[in-house]
Amino acid sequence: MNAITKAGVLVLASTLLVRASDEPQATENHSEKTWTGTLTAVSDQDKILSAKGWLLSKTFNIGQNCTVSTINKSQAALSDLQPGEKVEVRFRSAGGVLVADRITEQPLRYSGTVQAVDPKAETLTLEQGVRKTGPFRQPLRIANDCKVVLSNGKDGTINDVKPGDQVTIIYQLPGGSPLAHHILEKTTTFVGKLEAIDLPARTVKAKEIVGQKKLTLADGCQILVPGKEDAQLKDLELGQKYKFTYESVNGVNVAVRIAF
Repeated sequence: MNAITKAGVLVLASTLLVRASDEPQATENHSEKTWTGTLTAVSDQDKILSAKGWLLSKTFNIGQNCTVSTINKSQAALSDLQPGEKVEVRFRSAGGVLVADRITEQPLRYSGTVQAVDPKAETLTLEQGVRKTGPFRQPLRIANDCKVVLSNGKDGTINDVKPGDQVTIIYQLPGGSPLAHHILEKTTTFVGKLEAIDLPARTVKAKEIVGQKKLTLADGCQILVPGKEDAQLKDLELGQKYKFTYESVNGVNVAVRIAF
């Protein structure tokens, strides 16, 4: 091939490359993404779902083959979702339009101290503390099939949950009202006679049915003594029986509540 022919081939090839680069892309990258937020609106009729994240709100079109799962249903419908619930959405974006492929309800969790339990009414009231608002300002309804897991890992019932217990609750918001589906007990209790107090170390020793138990008071440990509005460790009396609520952490008993 002579020099002129070679030059012609190179020019033709470069021209084809330029033209190819000028051609519009035939396909758009529709790779799947994941986003988590709290539902603000759901329309089964319009196949639209809106949710609010930490910074942004997003609205998704529900794809024809979109699958939905909730805490209780692995194969749920869009109508099973309610505003206020937390969801993870797997979606694709096409020209700025968000199309949901899968919607999975995420468990809502709240940890607190039990104030009262009414097994007959199937309600549980949590101590408010500084929390004056939110979904737990009223007694929390307990689902009929609510699972209770005790601090030792064994299954229990709502009758095992007592005032003063620290619990983690997994709940849903049907109709905007919280409904407990799982109650995980973090603490256990015993009644014992106070035998020793170490104020500097913030520890106490109490005699129970079998042996003696040493407890270290947690920061903010609640002490309830008749006639004392804001009782302190020094207000406890040796020889008096108290109900101790504590959490065992790697063999260390951490007291979170001591009640007369």
